[in-house]
Amino acid sequence: MTILLRNVGTGKYMLFVVLAWAMFFLLAALVLPPIDSHLRPALSVYRGFLSVAVLLAVPTVIVAPAYVYRAWLRLPTVPNRTAYGLWLGFESVLGRL
Repeated sequence: MTILLRNVGTGKYMLFVVLAWAMFFLLAALVLPPIDSHLRPALSVYRGFLSVAVLLAVPTVIVAPAYVYRAWLRLPTVPNRTAYGLWLGFESVLGRL
């Protein structure tokens, strides 16, 4: 079973991915100790955060390119092509970093 980029809904899924990453980083800031601290959390905490990060990386790798692909397909139909094209180019460059 293959996943085609054109079959992936991008609008609401991109929002869910961004919110999931925001909650992940907020939780990490609250749970994990500061870098300059001598406290060491349990190994299970690190493994838990690594597992959640991997689980969040999978939909990110699928949804982010699908979002950009659909946005580029919409370019000929938008009324302000220049500004839209510049913004999409900016998003695409940042997405490849």
